[in-house]
Amino acid sequence: HQRLLPYLKENHPNRVLITEFNQIQPWHPASSLLHEAALAAEKLGGAAAYNRYSMAIFQNQASFMDDGLYDKSRKQIYEELAELAGTVGMDRKALMSLLTVKELEKPYEERKEHN
Repeated sequence: HQRLLPYLKENHPNRVLITEFNQIQPWHPASSLLHEAALAAEKLGGAAAYNRYSMAIFQNQASFMDDGLYDKSRKQIYEELAELAGTVGMDRKALMSLLTVKELEKPYEERKEHN
């Protein structure tokens, strides 16, 4: 990303379209959480925020490998992902708000939102 995208923009402006597919890897238990966080980043700040945040996740991928997350809860992982968002200029609380399951005190059928 760091070399290819600037090269294409400079040498082939408006001629190349790159499509990135956010593909969950089901053999990694936390994969869905990381992808969910990346999509939340996009919802908050568009493609530029998604790109910055995805790069930060990639650069910190060792922190999110299966062995390092083995004994962490979903909420703890989300909190770490929200902290990472803060390092790339995103609103940590806003991202966490999108990731938080709401109305847990209510029975499932009575909740307005479902995750």
